Amino acid sequence: MHKILSILLIMAAALIGFAGSPLNARDDMEGVLKLANYASWPPDANVMRIMMAPQSDESFKTASTFLNNCNFNDLPIELVRFDSESSFDGISVIYIESNSGVDMESLSKKMMSRKILTITNDMGNLMLGCMFYIHNTDEMLDYKYNKQAVINSGLMMQASVMSPYHCMDQ
Repeated sequence: MHKILSILLIMAAALIGFAGSPLNARDDMEGVLKLANYASWPPDANVMRIMMAPQSDESFKTASTFLNNCNFNDLPIELVRFDSESSFDGISVIYIESNSGVDMESLSKKMMSRKILTITNDMGNLMLGCMFYIHNTDEMLDYKYNKQAVINSGLMMQASVMSPYHCMDQ
């Protein structure tokens, strides 16, 4: 009985770890901003609008608090929350957290040729059409990219971020 309980506790801890924590939202937003620096944005932009599909209210609040103190290339950052009825007008980046409930395949189809950078911390979303997967380890940003999703977006990315090492194996 103790072995079964131990296994269940270990599995629960693993699931919680995979889901992430609101504290990760801050680190992930730093990663989002780092990747956004590699994209070509219109020179006449007056705000960087980031849409977030959070896993929880707490996670969205953490990201919002962090971004309130940030600028992107001297532009103020506006964080908006994703929902199924969201308009993508004026959005530069969409960040999809793991366990946010977003249908990535459907979203990918809507994003085609929209020049919106899509980033996730869920490897499964990368395989379903998200452009970049980010993972923070030991204060370092690791990432993978989906080459076809980048091409489909029409967004120009600097070649330095498109290293073969970071390309998702398909």
